Amino acid sequence: RYTVNQVFGVNHPNTILSLNNLAAAYAKLGDYNKAMELYEQTYNKACDIFGEDHPQTFIAENNMATVYSNAGDYKKASHFYARLYHKQKEVLGKKHPDTLQSRINLADSRKKYLKSKYPNYRRKNL
Repeated sequence: RYTVNQVFGVNHPNTILSLNNLAAAYAKLGDYNKAMELYEQTYNKACDIFGEDHPQTFIAENNMATVYSNAGDYKKASHFYARLYHKQKEVLGKKHPDTLQSRINLADSRKKYLKSKYPNYRRKNL
């Protein structure tokens, strides 16, 4: 038996994809700490191989933000969604579907953060 690392090497796109899939499996199982660790590795490898402004790196950063949000760490999720949104806006344009989705994710994460921090706050209609 061979591992993906042995067959393709640690910096091959297939290895990064496998690492991402493993992180997704941990997230589905509810082991967010392990998922975060693996998603961070995926993101760092994607940055090294593709660069910070590559669509594959955007996917890795989105996955990392999503697992923080799913774990209830909305402040950290908002940080990553904001960073991703601004990069996508520059690289893909503000009307690209991925950029728009990141903007929605950012707004949702900020809303959840505010609700968790101020549970009795209600926005008044203007």
